[in-house]
Amino acid sequence: MIIDAIELGSAMLHKIEPSAFRRMRWKDGGGETAEIAIGPPGSSVANFDWRISTARVSAAGPFSIFPGIDRSLIVLSGIGLELYVTEANTIRRVLLDTESDAFFFAGDAAVAASPIDHQPIVDFNVMTRRGRYTHTIQKMCITSPLTLTANRVALYGLSGTALCRVEQPHLQTMNLSPEQVVIIEPSDDQDLTKSTVSIEPSGQTLCRIIAVMLNQRSHANG
Repeated sequence: MIIDAIELGSAMLHKIEPSAFRRMRWKDGGGETAEIAIGPPGSSVANFDWRISTARVSAAGPFSIFPGIDRSLIVLSGIGLELYVTEANTIRRVLLDTESDAFFFAGDAAVAASPIDHQPIVDFNVMTRRGRYTHTIQKMCITSPLTLTANRVALYGLSGTALCRVEQPHLQTMNLSPEQVVIIEPSDDQDLTKSTVSIEPSGQTLCRIIAVMLNQRSHANG
């Protein structure tokens, strides 16, 4: 359930509560995915252009292969995650924990994952279809106002609270708390207009977020 939505001319500002995430168990039983948002509307895991989700990884096993997809992953909780990534006939070992930056990799690559010390972890995932969308993802500590601009911007609360503000075509605001998601995107999925959102801390607790910038390629319809 989207708990709030404000139409901003050609854009829409959404807030999504964790209870609205679409939860799916993995076929191998090694984890669970909670889908936060997906585009275009009504897409499935087989044909999406972009997808944002979290996942609980409780056992070692391979990641699903997503041909033509670029992926990023951040560990949200737990000790950490050990990855073995096979690319161009080489195997790369990657260790991620809650202090690590986002790890970017191709969905085509064979990736084996194992929670460190067999302790379950929760991660945050972004996937975009190559040639249609690009994405950047960053953990941020918000100590003063800042702005982000993209075709779509998704903000995930980690700690503290933030005030999200859009000033065009008129001022609208929305609060972001831990585990909530605020998304600003065009009301028309084919609209390439970029939107700017301002973010500032709004409480006494240190404000930390994950910011995702999604940009649609101009030839995505061609």
